[in-house]
Amino acid sequence: IASGAAFFVESQDGTNPGTLTIKETDKATGGNDAVFRPMGTNSKLRVNMLGADTANTLSVLDGVLTTYNDQSDNVVDRNDSKKLYGLAESMAITRQGTSLAIERRHTIDGNDTTFLNVYNLKKQTYTLQLTTEALGSSGLYAVLKDNYSSATNNTPLNMEGLTDINFTVNSDAASFATNRFSIVFGGGAPLPVTFTSVKAYPVQKDISVDWTTATEINVKEYAVQTSATGNTFTTATTLPAKVNNGGGAAYAWLDKNAAAGLHYYRIKETDFNGKENYSQVVKVTIDKSTAGPSIAVYGSSVQGNTVTVQFTNIATGPYTLQLYSVDGKLLKNVMVQHTSGGGNLTHSFTVENYLPAGRYQLQLSGKTMQLNTSFIKE
Repeated sequence: IASGAAFFVESQDGTNPGTLTIKETDKATGGNDAVFRPMGTNSKLRVNMLGADTANTLSVLDGVLTTYNDQSDNVVDRNDSKKLYGLAESMAITRQGTSLAIERRHTIDGNDTTFLNVYNLKKQTYTLQLTTEALGSSGLYAVLKDNYSSATNNTPLNMEGLTDINFTVNSDAASFATNRFSIVFGGGAPLPVTFTSVKAYPVQKDISVDWTTATEINVKEYAVQTSATGNTFTTATTLPAKVNNGGGAAYAWLDKNAAAGLHYYRIKETDFNGKENYSQVVKVTIDKSTAGPSIAVYGSSVQGNTVTVQFTNIATGPYTLQLYSVDGKLLKNVMVQHTSGGGNLTHSFTVENYLPAGRYQLQLSGKTMQLNTSFIKE
């Protein structure tokens, strides 16, 4: 055991207590910081769960690790580390009825699934941070399975790096089910294009339709389709695909001066070979009979790192403002005490980290209301 390190000991049968005696003569003058840290090129999958603390700063709440090599096997044994649970949010890998913090598995040569279990989640937004090492040349792909949200279900993983996936827990028991997430590995042909999110929301007199994709390969174009009933759709506009290199991209289109009433939207993807795929259907209501509550970023754009938000016809009370990148990553979470019931008032907040140019989403939540808007950072 290296100097300054700690360790846990389990008895031989895992139930009855045992005894471990360490004598002074057992100490060694030499040492190696690489004890129990074999130096090699093992393939790895690390999953961390992040959440915001009282200062609205993301921090790691818990995590698990899987390493893959030819010397390990897929049976739970003493080379795997059991999970020790705390009272806060926790994560584990479930194998053969055992909860593990670290597991050693044989090199993946086909289909494989990592079963994640999450515990003690609260009503808030979390981030799953998935990091892979030495899996890029394996010929495999991997996707995150989400049994609750279609927006994150089947999200492809970067097989040689980092993938951040935001998810939200609410009062629905399925949103905090322990078996909500798993990671599925497979081989063969690459996945078709995946819609990671599709949104439609009012922006003053217009409707903004935004969507993000992953694994764009051989994609020719995307068509925004609209409907008044949700059954028959017509194409409103067509946008060319941006990447087509296996990566993802973000898209946006503004339905200007949308008529009052209910609007349905979906995205149709067309391959160069003529094959078509469709996103989920989203809907939004425009009520122009009365001036309802709304938010807008002052000036419709941001030049520095300060965002000023115009509140219109919003009742007095506490609200939460959340700033997201177009790929759904939470960048800022701000509590606002609005004191101008029925009137107009601006609220400003500053993003501590550098805010690169691009399109961003802003969401206001409070009481029984949720409003969305978007803006461009120049």
